Amino acid sequence: ALGRGYDRLLQFDRSIPIYSKLIRESPGDVQAYRYRGHRYISTRKFADAVKDLQQARKIAPGSFDVLYHLGLAQYLSGDFGAAADTYGQCLDWKAGASEGAMPKEWRGCAGLDDDSRIAISNWRYAALRRAGRDAEAKKLLEGIHEKMQVKDNVAYL
Repeated sequence: ALGRGYDRLLQFDRSIPIYSKLIRESPGDVQAYRYRGHRYISTRKFADAVKDLQQARKIAPGSFDVLYHLGLAQYLSGDFGAAADTYGQCLDWKAGASEGAMPKEWRGCAGLDDDSRIAISNWRYAALRRAGRDAEAKKLLEGIHEKMQVKDNVAYL
């Protein structure tokens, strides 16, 4: 909670050490890796972000929040193919597959709502195009339509 409080104040230099301490004390805590990874993105330490978020993916492989931020860190690192594959992992998640150990309030990749599907599809499309995988990008757009129920991610749509 203290780390998240510093995050809300944009004091990442204070929150990152708190998450680091939590990781040392509780190395299986997916939240610590996910939040520190996100803060590394905020501070443009993309390699560190990828490392943390890959660890978070091992713990909670079906977490929308983890895969979304891992894909973003990979994209911002210039690893567009990896970003596209990470986003695709979430989009292709099969209902009933174990999403791993994650907090109840986190979104899973199984059964994405339209808002989440639009957000992750937007980034996947951009990554596919930058990776030169144009046929996959075109196919991705087949699942996007004007009747999707989008409230928060209208700009992505």
